[in-house]
Amino acid sequence: MAPGHRPGPAITLGIVTSADRTLAIAHCVLWSNRRSQLAEAIRHPHIIAAGKHKYPIPNPARGAANKALVILAQVDEKFGFSTTGRSRVDVKPPVPTQTTFDKRRATFFTFERG
Repeated sequence: MAPGHRPGPAITLGIVTSADRTLAIAHCVLWSNRRSQLAEAIRHPHIIAAGKHKYPIPNPARGAANKALVILAQVDEKFGFSTTGRSRVDVKPPVPTQTTFDKRRATFFTFERG
């Protein structure tokens, strides 16, 4: 982690773990791709002229952006970013770790004196 960088709430709560790294990276890449594809699609009309005879075809940037959105939705479903995905997410609070001092103190105070 970069100096001064704090983990987000999804990491702090244990929703996103190191096991989810690939999906988290996929989410970021897909989101970035979709934004750049949409920016490209906005600069051009919905229908463009292509080929030697300038046949009208749908703008390929829009198709790519829509495909990225579908894949992004599938990845986000696994993270619980949808209604049905959230129903499958089970978040448990972090288990407090006991230090050696805590264990010794517990042993001392639970010792039965005779």
